[in-house]
Amino acid sequence: NENIFFCELKYTEKKYITIEHDNVKGMIKKTQIDQMKALQAKDVFGVLFLSFSECTYAMSIDNFLWCVGETGKHSISPIDVVQHGRLNVPDAILRTHKRYDVKTVLTKIVTRATTETS
Repeated sequence: NENIFFCELKYTEKKYITIEHDNVKGMIKKTQIDQMKALQAKDVFGVLFLSFSECTYAMSIDNFLWCVGETGKHSISPIDVVQHGRLNVPDAILRTHKRYDVKTVLTKIVTRATTETS
């Protein structure tokens, strides 16, 4: 039984990542959120990788929506992410880019999902 993931990576050097709303553009598009929600209904894991200059996190689409709904904000900061069920993503800065340990994080997501459903 294989798992399928739909992942989006958003990187910023700012202290927040904007979310599209009411025809105001954002780094995270409404269509991306809608696609993740739709695919999750078909047993596809929707995961957002949110990379800020100091740290990278992974959030399931459910935790992301909970965070946005609870805060009512149109942007998400590292503090919001930490307070709403994130996983730290080990990363290493290469010359100009980062390398992310995605396999470890996706394994943790599957483990969490299977323990929550059993």
